[in-house]
Amino acid sequence: MLTTPGIQPDIFQELLLKHYKSNRTCKSTDIKVVEIEGSACDVPTFRSFVVPANKVRDWLTQDESASQNGEEHSRDNTRARIILGSGHRVAGEYARPGGGIVLGVAGQHSPLLFMPFSQDDYDLVERSFRLPKVTKLLLTTGSQLLRGHCDVHQILLDGNSQIFGLTLYPFSSLLVGIKISVSLSYDVATGAINALLIGSELPGDLGSLEEDLRHLAPLASNPFLLPTLVCQRLTEAIGASIGSNFNALHRVETSSGQTGIGVLGNDGNAMHPGRCDDPQLPVAILGLAQMAIAIETYIRGHALTVNSVREELRRFPWHLLPATERARAQEQNELLAKQLDWITQSLEISKLRAGHLRQRADVQAMAINNLLSQRNNETTCAMAGASTRIAHDTRRDSAAMKSIAILTMVFLPATFIATYFTTPAMVATQPSQSLYWAVTLAVTAVVITSWLVFFYGWVKARLENAQ
Repeated sequence: MLTTPGIQPDIFQELLLKHYKSNRTCKSTDIKVVEIEGSACDVPTFRSFVVPANKVRDWLTQDESASQNGEEHSRDNTRARIILGSGHRVAGEYARPGGGIVLGVAGQHSPLLFMPFSQDDYDLVERSFRLPKVTKLLLTTGSQLLRGHCDVHQILLDGNSQIFGLTLYPFSSLLVGIKISVSLSYDVATGAINALLIGSELPGDLGSLEEDLRHLAPLASNPFLLPTLVCQRLTEAIGASIGSNFNALHRVETSSGQTGIGVLGNDGNAMHPGRCDDPQLPVAILGLAQMAIAIETYIRGHALTVNSVREELRRFPWHLLPATERARAQEQNELLAKQLDWITQSLEISKLRAGHLRQRADVQAMAINNLLSQRNNETTCAMAGASTRIAHDTRRDSAAMKSIAILTMVFLPATFIATYFTTPAMVATQPSQSLYWAVTLAVTAVVITSWLVFFYGWVKARLENAQ
């Protein structure tokens, strides 16, 4: 590696730290430490313990003091030490419906982020474990880092001791169930490995990784074991997320009734299809389509992570290892390479499943939309029929009212004249019956003639306006 006089080798690391530094404060939480001793033996010793939050700094200080006093482990007693820590209130994540976990932008309600270490302890962590300085960047405290990247570089050259640092920030998210990052240091001469793994997993722990490390303790002397396990864990999380979304899709298809695929319930019996009565079905199917698109993106991003780990495994300077360890390292590398190939094949299968999920979600969304449109059309037709019936009834009532008006017009003059003839003034003159009929017929004729003239004029005006 070429160097320029006067320029520090870690100038870009300091630049990253400057730009990605967060002003939020972090509160320490409990951490779990996994230690594997005698990794070069056939039966390594595995142990794990929890360091309480109020004892984390004391534990780090003691470990740093031991390192300064020269307490190094021999090659036969190589110790791989891995710190597993879960963070809370991760910034900028989605909320999983029904998960019971409320995730949002950190700092909206509280300025604290609960992480494995407080902000002041990170320098101590780096010194104690000789971790790369980008360890601080593993925290998601307001900065969005480049994901899907694995980087290996030499971080310390002290005499004959060559230490390499490895950082891994996978393309992960709590949207698929896990968010995780790794920072690791590897001493080529002694084989000592120190790793810091920070993750946010929906169950709240990283127990599955601890179990994998327990079963694969003979491989713990290889610095690429932990990145490989992280890639595998994330691949499993993606597969589980696809499976849970398929179950949700089956429920939506059954509720809408727009499916020809029979679905069995928890009791083993076939579920009866619904009639799309739930008003939340369009929202549910929209969420599934969005999840399918997001999962496809995370699969492609995670494939970049796996390829990056494979490439760094291939390019690592294994010739720097002691001659007695090269054959063992080559055997381990072959096993890890096969596992990475299997992860890649699993991602290809997951990509097909995610594509199938998205296509079925699109088809179901179209079917629900068509069904709702059909129901809207039926409702509109029913309303139009009701309006037609109301119009017919109104016309019938109007014809009846017209008949009543005509009869009233004909008989009202006779009624008025009869009433007038019964007044005391007219009774005193003793009018004859012939006079009543003469007056009544004359008045009725005048009223009917007036109405006919008015009606003729109204009809004529309507016809002229129509023309």
